[in-house]
Amino acid sequence: MNTNYPPSRLQVSSLSCKNKCGFYGNPSWDGYCSVCYRNAHQRQSNFRQASSTSSLSTPSSEVEVKPKHSTGRNTTSIKNIFKVPRDDNRDQISVNPEECLQAEKEFKTFLNTLRASANADISRHVSKLMEQLEPIRSSNINQASMIVQDFYHNLSNRISNNPMYSNLSPKTKESVLNSVERFVTTWIYFWAFASPTTDDEDIDLKLQEKIRSLHWVTPYLLDSPINPNSSEELAHLDLATFALIKVNTLLASEDKLNQIVQCCRSVFDALRSHYRNYAAITQQYLSNNNNNDKSPTPDYMPSQNENNNSTHVQNNVMNNSVNITNNVVFEQEDTANADDFLPTLIWIVLNSNPPLIYSNLQFIMRFANQNRLNSGEAGYFFTNLLAGLKRSFVPFADFR
Repeated sequence: MNTNYPPSRLQVSSLSCKNKCGFYGNPSWDGYCSVCYRNAHQRQSNFRQASSTSSLSTPSSEVEVKPKHSTGRNTTSIKNIFKVPRDDNRDQISVNPEECLQAEKEFKTFLNTLRASANADISRHVSKLMEQLEPIRSSNINQASMIVQDFYHNLSNRISNNPMYSNLSPKTKESVLNSVERFVTTWIYFWAFASPTTDDEDIDLKLQEKIRSLHWVTPYLLDSPINPNSSEELAHLDLATFALIKVNTLLASEDKLNQIVQCCRSVFDALRSHYRNYAAITQQYLSNNNNNDKSPTPDYMPSQNENNNSTHVQNNVMNNSVNITNNVVFEQEDTANADDFLPTLIWIVLNSNPPLIYSNLQFIMRFANQNRLNSGEAGYFFTNLLAGLKRSFVPFADFR
């Protein structure tokens, strides 16, 4: 399948990082990619810390040096990371602990395929991450996000440069990072998804009402060429709808993002199907017209409900006849126009009204490995979905 998707109706410059580093930017990061945003955020934090230190400095004679006591925390293993958290204040998200235990089992199984030294090293760093997150999980979700992103970045550098991992192939190194991300995001899902310290759920409620009020909107009104009355196109549109709804049933950020990718691929498949069918119908229409055979207007032509009569249909076909020579369709066949992608994706959102879509996108932005979102197919699709939602449905949200 061709995955070289051209830019959508949104300008490429509006999707790119405003530092012009070559990666995708996101509204959540003030138009930066995650790397540039993290650097800018770090500079601001350093400035605030320096200002605070200069105004609240303490004489060195008053500083009490306390001896360090070994608590054994650095020896924490993967085995005792998975203690199911108890939080009586969280009853809006119900997750089966067995899914976390399954993620732990899969993570251990993967680590056992590595050398013992690499296994121990990754386990130690993941354990340290969990200890860092524990004190702040109910107070500062943005700080938790920054800690997780720094962890991904540092672990990636360590795997790339440490001789301990020199025997691993690039594909295996990528699998290590993916497995770590799956483990981490499954575990923190308990408290990180739609955290009560954010307004994610409030925005989701507003978004759900907004989408429900637009149930009457058709693809045509969105300037999408798609035809839901075509069984072939509808099959792809249904797959896109199911994939978008399924996002909320999964825990790991990678799984959620994969469903978004599947949704968008199905949208492109529907568009390809549409143009193939339209080209075939157009060819048949011209052939019948040349034979003075007045056949019924095909479903793929604009309908009267859309203020298009048969005369308009005929003119439309003839105006496009430049693409047809000797009843052979050339350029229109199997052409999935990227300018049609975003309005069709927006219609899928309207048609499915996916549950907690805003919270799911926020969870992905905060805790998925940002390398997935900065470039490539997943980054392209995710950025379009995010921008489409923000522009069309939730001007009241800043996607932070």
